Order: sequence, then C-alpha cells, then structure tokens
Amino acid sequence: MMPANLFKLAILFLGFIGYLTGTKQSSRELRSIAHNHRDRRSIYLNSKAPILIAAFITIPISVALPALRGRSARSQTEYNATEVPYSYDDPLYSAQLQKIDIYMDYMEIRDDMCRQRFICEVASSPDTYSPLYGIFKKQLTTDLEVKKSYFSRFFRYYNALIEGKKSAIQHPANPSAICHQLFGECPNDIKETINMDVLHIMQFLTQKFRIEFADTTA
Repeated sequence: MMPANLFKLAILFLGFIGYLTGTKQSSRELRSIAHNHRDRRSIYLNSKAPILIAAFITIPISVALPALRGRSARSQTEYNATEVPYSYDDPLYSAQLQKIDIYMDYMEIRDDMCRQRFICEVASSPDTYSPLYGIFKKQLTTDLEVKKSYFSRFFRYYNALIEGKKSAIQHPANPSAICHQLFGECPNDIKETINMDVLHIMQFLTQKFRIEFADTTA
C-alpha cells in the first residue's frame, strides 16, 4: 500500500483512539460509582455482568473519500460533467448535485460517463461497496417524480443508480453486467477507481465500532 494511503488511514484511526480512551474512562467511572453506592446504600454494580459501552465515532466524508481514491485519474477522458453538450442541472436538485460533485472530486472522478458507471457499479453491490452506496444513495433519493431526460444531470445519476439495482437482480452472477453495457465508454472499472484495500479496512472497522460518516461539505 502506498505511503500516502497509509497516512490517510492513520487519520481514520485517530477517531478510534478517542473511542478506546473514552471507553476506559467510562469503565473507571462506573467502578467508582459502584464502589460509592456499595459503601452508602449496600447497592453495588456487578463487575462481571455484561455491560455495553458504546460511542459513535464520526468520520468526515472529506477524510474518508480521499482515502479511497484509486487510479481513476489515470485513464479518464477530458469529458467532464460540466462539458456534456446540452446538459443542464435541474434547480430542484441543485443541492444534491453540488454534494455529488464534491464527493466525485474527492475521488478524482470528473468524467460524466465514469461518474455514471461508478454510481451504477456501487448500486449493483451495496454490501460490497458499503459505505459508498449509502453516501450516494442518500443524495439520489427523492420523493419527487424525476423527469426522464438524459440532458438532466440528476436524471443521469439517478438512472445509473436504478440500473445498478436492476443489474444485480437480473445478473446475480455478474451484478455489474448492465453497468458495463450502458457505461462502457468509461474505461475505468470501479476496482480501479477506488482503493479496495482501504475500503475493506473501513468496512472491518465499521463492523467493530459504531461509525457514521458526517457530511461536512455544507
């Protein structure tokens, strides 16, 4: 793993140091309370009883996403999202698009077709690409009826998410098959776009600790 990626992971681990420190402190406080109660009222806390001490660890998206950056910039075209002919941003979804732009910029995915392929592949295997799926799904979920127009940038990304879900159902052996067909003009497979080693470490940590990713872009 490259030194830069190790440095980024070190930043992620700082939050866990705080978690462990807080847990130890809480344990000492509980023992102290138990001791005081035993002296005064003969009520004590059984130290052998199972006690769940949990705390949320918040990791800013601005730290998590750059750490996942892979080799996407290596083979992308210059067909940036802002340069797609006749493309427009629906004002109804301007806030969501702005955040998606920031997320994609963190990972250096600037080509519009590559963005669609990335979203599609993430949606085709939500568990495999967690927590990325949840981050992008949040911005592409709406109670409004999305107008079908491939000139609309929000619809393109929204449609990519839907096609990814559809691909997983229709091709369980190869969940991203439809993504490759629809967005094959982008040469980047998702496993090149993101650093899978870093993603696996993040997934392991989220399983062991209560972690949430905070959007600090607003």
